Amino acid sequence: MRFIQNKWLFLSANLLGIILYTLVVGNNLLLSMINTLFYVGFFYLTCSLLMFTIKGKFFDGIVYGFRKVAASFSRPVFDEEENKPQPSERISKPVLTFFLFQGTFLTIIMVILLTIYYM
Repeated sequence: MRFIQNKWLFLSANLLGIILYTLVVGNNLLLSMINTLFYVGFFYLTCSLLMFTIKGKFFDGIVYGFRKVAASFSRPVFDEEENKPQPSERISKPVLTFFLFQGTFLTIIMVILLTIYYM
């Protein structure tokens, strides 16, 4: 969890990794960097939106229903399952903001590079 506290350092490590990957693999450097930024930024944004949905208690009712059905088959298991946290309680706010921050800034950098590419 220490890497989450220093999000700027992790963003610079992401950018350094993207630049190194682009230099090794890409033919057209700017276009390859834009593509790589899209894939990495899209991954971060997709994960953050999924975590936002889970944190918003969307799946808590579904999990509760599955636990009730499992309880009808065996009683001792449900007592243990009842004490487990809901999915919304497992996602911490710092992790959600970390993924959202990374995805947002990588997407902003990608849009800036796209503007430069099409000028």
